[in-house]
Order: sequence, then structure tokens, then C-alpha cells
Amino acid sequence: MSTFNIYLKCFLGCLLGLMLGMTALQASSHREAPLIADDPLADNTDLYAFRSPDDPNTITIIANYVPLQLPHGGPNYYQFGENIRYEIHIDNDVSTTGDDIIYRFTFQQTNGDPTTFFNIRLGQENLKTTYTLERSVNGGSTWQTVVSNGTVPPPNIGARSIGIPVVGLGTTYETLFTSAITTATSGESVFCGPADDPFFVDLGGVFDLGDMPRQNGAPRDGVACHNVSVIAIKVPISTLQKDGKSVSQAANILDSDFVIGVWASASRQQIKTLSSTAAPAYSGNWVQVSRLGMPLTNEAVIPIGAKDDWNARTPYNENPAHFEYFYNPELGLYMDDSLFGGAVPAFAPLRIQRNSLQAFDFGNGQDGLFGLKGSPAVAGTALDDAVFGTLLLPAAGKPRSVDLWPAFHTGVPNVVPYQLATGKGGNPLAAGKPFVNNFLPNGGDMLRLNMAVPVTPRNHAQFSTMGLINAAVLGLTDPTYNGSTALQWIPNMDGFPNGRRLEDDVTRIELQAVSGVVLAAIGLWYDDYTAGGANPVTQDLVDVLTYTTGVEANDTTFRSSFPYVQLPWAGDNGKCSGAPVTYIQPAVLAPTPFVEQICTLDNFAPGEFAVFLNNIPGAAGPKYTFDANGGELKTFDNGTAHLTGRIEMNANPTFQWDVDVWLINKRDWAAWSALGRTYKGGKPAAVNNHMNWDYYEIDNTRATMTGAGGFAGQSLILAHSPLNYNYGFQVGFGANDKNAAFGASAWFYFNGSYVGQGDFNVNASCGGVTPIVQGKVMLQGAYDPATHQMRNQLNAQGALPLLQPYGQGGYQYNGFEPVGSIPSPEVVDWVLVQLRDPQTPTTVLAEKAAFVTRDGDLMDLNGQLGVAIDPGTATSFYLAICHRNHLDVMSATSVNTAQHITFDFTDVNNLYVDATITNPPAVQIDQNGVYGLMKGDSDENGQINQQDVSRVVSAYFSRGNQSTDVDLNGLTNASDAQKTQPNQSASSHLPK
Repeated sequence: MSTFNIYLKCFLGCLLGLMLGMTALQASSHREAPLIADDPLADNTDLYAFRSPDDPNTITIIANYVPLQLPHGGPNYYQFGENIRYEIHIDNDVSTTGDDIIYRFTFQQTNGDPTTFFNIRLGQENLKTTYTLERSVNGGSTWQTVVSNGTVPPPNIGARSIGIPVVGLGTTYETLFTSAITTATSGESVFCGPADDPFFVDLGGVFDLGDMPRQNGAPRDGVACHNVSVIAIKVPISTLQKDGKSVSQAANILDSDFVIGVWASASRQQIKTLSSTAAPAYSGNWVQVSRLGMPLTNEAVIPIGAKDDWNARTPYNENPAHFEYFYNPELGLYMDDSLFGGAVPAFAPLRIQRNSLQAFDFGNGQDGLFGLKGSPAVAGTALDDAVFGTLLLPAAGKPRSVDLWPAFHTGVPNVVPYQLATGKGGNPLAAGKPFVNNFLPNGGDMLRLNMAVPVTPRNHAQFSTMGLINAAVLGLTDPTYNGSTALQWIPNMDGFPNGRRLEDDVTRIELQAVSGVVLAAIGLWYDDYTAGGANPVTQDLVDVLTYTTGVEANDTTFRSSFPYVQLPWAGDNGKCSGAPVTYIQPAVLAPTPFVEQICTLDNFAPGEFAVFLNNIPGAAGPKYTFDANGGELKTFDNGTAHLTGRIEMNANPTFQWDVDVWLINKRDWAAWSALGRTYKGGKPAAVNNHMNWDYYEIDNTRATMTGAGGFAGQSLILAHSPLNYNYGFQVGFGANDKNAAFGASAWFYFNGSYVGQGDFNVNASCGGVTPIVQGKVMLQGAYDPATHQMRNQLNAQGALPLLQPYGQGGYQYNGFEPVGSIPSPEVVDWVLVQLRDPQTPTTVLAEKAAFVTRDGDLMDLNGQLGVAIDPGTATSFYLAICHRNHLDVMSATSVNTAQHITFDFTDVNNLYVDATITNPPAVQIDQNGVYGLMKGDSDENGQINQQDVSRVVSAYFSRGNQSTDVDLNGLTNASDAQKTQPNQSASSHLPK
């Protein structure tokens, strides 16, 4: 060990003082430099550039500003700033100097009512923001206005301000958001406004001396529940391509002529003059105060003393002194045990190659590949001075000039050695398999994107938030791609750092890149690989690839169409706002409320109506009836009820609404009248019967009508009328307010696409109940005999999807059933519950996706124990439980319809046995005699065989909710293959 290193280890206390000043880990550009931290309206937070997944002939660029916006930050909500130039810059031609295309946004604010402190009041948005968009296609020499008076949606203040008519705007935020999307006169789609911050990172762990993942305590997304100000443009590829070519004209999927560089900036005028009698005045030249290209540059690379200087520069006048921070990154110090690695235990899996191939040292201050400079070994490669000059091997002591520096400053060329190790025969300087080409050497820090690379569909089985790292893993390990060195599309070639998608986990990717994963991908393997060995997938490489920061996904979904970012969090949202309370979420919620009765709804008289909607412009009439299926009213034993069904306009049945109304707070007449309330209507039947009715209130937060047919795309939000609940939603004989039959009625307001009042008037025929299936089932892959419970790692990692996963593969279940969030931390995974015909058990009478908890309990989508599933007219049925990578099971005997059905699938004696199958229907997983579904059926075909093992092997290192992850820990690796092997040749006993 060198004297220098011994000295450092002897003075570890000095190291801790050094690290207190460490700025190397702030994620994204949230308050990243001293000066811009005092000017948040001009602060770039993130930049994204990607081929639009639903419109692949276009590129979407998203530039975000104004960091860490609390959704309840009134009365002065966050806005784009006036007197600021927000610009998106594009470089598309290596032969020109500087930008080729620039989009400039400037914002204006109008105060419509300075007499109120409310942002929205009495149907008026008082502080309105609009924008002007100018475009230059000659580097800023001339400008063309392409959007004038563009609309910026107001802040999502809350339900009253946005949704309530008269007092508020009387609309939905979805309507405000989508109506702000406009088309520029030059053809681009444009959106400017508040949105959920799509970035995700554990900020608390990061700044606690690099504690990511946290060594003690759970990780937390530090930008969850925060909004950001978004500028999004969707631009035809032919507009961005230097010669006006469409993507269909690309020579191949890595065509160099389709590479663009993208960066964003904010500028202010030099002088701001304050006055005691007038608004501030601005004058002087425009000065850039913030910029952003590659994520994390000014946080994880540039030190605090140089951050303001970096922000003031452009990619075309970078300070050469800053290059040293890429050649020898500060983060590298904390990934090297001979330096400061021991002081940052969270980075233990991330260790830099100090002796790659027993020849090359990439530690800070070492020479990396510089010893090869000028040698025959690099002749004709990108490292040859005759090819790229001294770009990549500038001098000794700059080890990361060959990987980190080009990734941030030039892009990576499809030139040896920047190809995958596939086909190189152990020589990293040989030709390999192409997987990236976003080389654009003019300019410095920019997002570089090759627009010719095809989109990876977001629902693709191999879509990964790990971007090019995942593409590299597939190109090295998947037989579909590693059989030749030919150029072919590999999933996620369109991911960061080839551009940046919203889903890409850039924090984890860049930390892995600093630890040398790109070097490994091209054949410069980690130190524990012996040159010439058969398998370079060593423990060091596995450690790096499986490293996690603990926060790997955004705190909400992304939209499937432009602008792709999600609606901003609302100021009254219970998850993100409101008064603090002391509350501990129960592990499992109370049992499901049971259905008391189910009523079919119809008109109060033949030829009349069930629902009356007035004041809908252009409608042929206000009267509506339920369609042939009738409406339905379910009443529950917890005092709630649910009214559903499709209504059709009497005058034109092709105009329809889907009704979804929840009722709450059921009371009898004594309790209702004690509140000073009365009943609706004065018919003789009502006078005689109202004391026997049930009275409900319409739940104004869960009462909607969604348009269909002629009303498709429209929506209504219902509210109780009158708002003081003087009249209730009344149910009973004569309660329809029209006759003496059993029925229901209520007045309501509606707003949204239209604003008006309505009336329910229905007859009701009431019958039976939906049974609740309460079961016990265990999954072998997730079961832990030590705790007698299943592990919930997928849930804890946020990897469980919010839409049931049985709509594809071997199940083809056609239920939709999304959830807003996983209802309990105890949830292990999704399962599919089936009711099967007792005479022909291959026939599925009904099925429903549900959850299973750590204790093996079935849980409904609303978080209640037990699954409500309607058997239709069947009076008995078999119960079956299906899981996406375990063998399915069925009850040995049929059960009868009842309100409560309890069944134990962990007792093998309760399970159906097919005498033609040699293996048992389930496997014993506990010495106490507990049986579980058998793991390993990753292709969902009812058999476990070598095909399943091969699927697992091909998916090594993939993360998330994969069917190949048979132990349900969030990672597919060799352990899954080993755990599948013992169950080979087993088959499900479920009748097919």
C-alpha cells in the first residue's frame, strides 16, 4: 500500500470532515448550485428526451423547472417566472457551431381580481398564466412565433376550487390539463404547466453521507408528492433531423445522421431595479443563470466551488478545468476500498476495477488504458489519435477519460471498443456487438439521443428502467441477442444515456457507471474475473448489477400519451397534503362489508325515465333509462350503497352515460329527522311510507357519470342536492317519488363536461347477495419457514403493478381492475380466484384478480379480507387459485353459494387430485404440514420443465415483477433457476 493511502487511512477522522462538504450525490437538479438555489423560478430540475412511445415518428422533450413544489403551497402557488427566458436547445449537425434549433418560452401573468387572496374564486381563475413560444431554426439568428397566448393550467388547488360550480371552476383538473395541450403553427405539440415531479430519489439518504440504500431504516422518495413546472414539446423527427429526413429514411437503427444533442437553460436580464412605488424593472443583456443536459452533472460531478461557473456556461464553451472531475470523479473515491470506500458502506457493492484483466487500473489518479496510447493494440479504434485525436486518451492519470467523459461530453460512438463484449473472444479492443451510437462530438454536456433507435414499448416484457445497462445485459446473456455480433434491436437501447425516458432510473445507472459497469460491458471486467476465464459474470459484476438505491420508481404512474407526465398532486390530496395526524396504518384492514341486498333498477313507469339530466347543451331530451342490463343498487352492512349501470337517452339511445355513484351514512327516519332533515316529494305513497325508508347521502368524492356512445369523452361529477342534505337519497316503498312501488330517488348537482341538476327516479327489484370467498393459500417461492409467513419484497420495493397481471400469457383473463395503490404493506402478490362448474370443472363460471397477504389470506382490491365474486346463477362451484409462476390448484369438492365461504388451500387433503398426474397438487413447505403452490411455472402453461429454467436464465439480472422471479424477491438470477430445478416435470392438477 502506498504511503499516501496509509496516510489517508490513519486520518479517517479528517475524511469525515471532508465528506461534510460532499456535494457529489444530489439527485437531479433540485437546488444544485448556490446562486440558483436563491432563484427557484429559473432553476432547471430535469431534462428528458425520448422517442414518443405512442407516436414513434416524433421526439418528446421535457424540460422541468422550479424544484420541490408542495401541492398545498398557497396562497402564492408556484408558477413559471416572468422576465425569464426558458429555452430548449437542439444540436443536430456536427458541421455547424452551436445550436441548430432553439425553442424559447416566455410567460406572462394577469391578475383578474386583485381584491381576493384566493387564486380561484367564484368561477374565475384570478392569477392566469399564458406563454409565447418562439422557434429559431438557424441557431438564434432569427425567430418565429409559433404559439401565442398559450394556456397554462392553474395549480391543482383542490376539489372545491376546481370542481365545484359557481364557487369554483366547475370542471375537472383532467379537463384543464388536457385542454392546455396545443399545436404550434410549426407542427409541434406543446404543453406548459404544473405536473407531478417524475423524478425519484432518496434525498434524505443521499445527503446523509451517501447512505443509499439506507443502512438503517427504510428508503423514501424525497421528491414524492411534489410538483414541478413542466415544458413539454413533441417534435416530428423530420424537424429535428439535420436534413429533414423521416425516421423511415434512416440507414439503420444506429444511423449517425439521426443523433441530436439536447440541453435546456433559463436566462435573466442583467439588471433588476427595485422601487418603493412601482413593480421591479428589468434591463440589460440576457444572462444564462441555469442549464441542464445530462442529469446529475452539476450535482454528482461538479464540486461546489465550480457549480455557479458551470451553470453560466453553455455546452459550447465548457471550462476545460472541469474535465478533470470526469476523468477522476469524486464519487470514485467512495467506491474504492484503498481510498474512502470503507466510510460509505452503502456503496459496498460498487467497487471500481483496480486490476481489470490483471492489467488495467481505473482507480482515481491511475492510468486506465493510457498505457496503450500509440500502440498497435488501439490502431483503428476510437482510442487511436488518428481517429478521435486526443479526446479519449488525453494524458496519464485520467482513467475515466474512456467511459465517463465521453458519456457526458461527446456521446458514445459505434466504434471499437465501444461495443459489447459479445463476440470479442476476450479481447476488449476487438469488434463486438453494437448497442449504442449517440456520438456528437461538438459541444459538451448534453443529452444525446439517436432518434433512429426503435421505441421499447412500455408494456414489453423486457422493458427496464435500467436503460442501456439492461440492453447491455441482454446483449451479453440473452440467446436472442448474444449469438452474433450483428446489429439488431435490443430492448432498452432507447434508454438512458441514449436520451432519457421518464421511467429511467438515472441515479442508479450513473452510480453503476461510476463503478465501471460500462467498462465491464465492453470486456474490461471486474477484478475477480481472471483473464481467459469462461464466465465473466463474477460476484463483483453481480453486486454492481443488483445494487439498488432503495427507490427505483416514481411515486405515481405516467400517462400513455403526450405530455406523459402525470397530473399535479392536489393541495387537498390526503396522501400529499392536509393537516398532520398521528396514525399507524393497520397491517390488514377490517373484513369486507357484506352485501345486504342487490336491487335491479328500472324506470318508475313504462316509457318514462330513471334519470333526469337537465341543461346538457344539444341533448335531444333530458330523460334517460337504464339499458337492457338494468341498473343495480347494492347495499352493504356498513351503511353504504353502490349504484351502477348504463343509462341511455330516451330520445336517442346512442347517447349514454355509465353511472358510478357511492352512497354513505345510511340512517332511518328517526336519525334522519333528528338532524332537521325531511324527504323528497309529496306523493300519497311517500306520506304513508316515509318513516320506513332508508336515507343516504351521495358521496360527492365518489359519484360520477362517464360518457359513452355519443357522449364518449365527456364526464360528470355528481354532488348531493341540496348541499346541506336536507333531502336524502331515499330507498323504500314509494321512495321513487312517483308511485307506491319499491324504489329510490334523489336530486343531485352535476359539473364537469356540463353543469346542471338531475334526478334519480327508479323502481327497484331486490334479490340475493354476492358471496365473500375467504381463503388461505401459500406460495412456495415466497414462503419463509422461519416466520411461517410469505415475504413481501415485491411490495416493499414498489414493484407490484397497479393493474392485475393475468390479462396475458397463459391466463388471458379479461378483467380490468386497476388499483390506485397496493392496499396494504402485507400484500405479497396478485392471484387469480376462479369459480368452476362442478359438472365440467374446465369451465370457469367467474373469476377475479385479488391479492394474497403474508399470512396467506385472500384480500380484495379495496384492502378488505375476502374476495367478493359473483357466481351468477350457479348455486355451487369449485374454488381455484392461480398464480403467475406457481402451479395452480383447485378444491377437491364443490362448495355451495353462501355469504361467507372459507377454504384452506394449505391443507393438501382439501385439494383436487388428477389420478393421471404423478406429482402431488401442492408441495409441503413447512415442517408443520403446511402446503403451498409449487414454484417454477414461469411460462404459465401448467407444467414446470427445462423451458421454464431456460426462461429464467435468459432473464438474469432483470428486476421487478417478472414471471421468471420465482422466489418473488424482485430480482431474477441464478437462485431462481436453482429453485426451479427441483420441481421440474411437475404438472398442475387444475383441469384444463
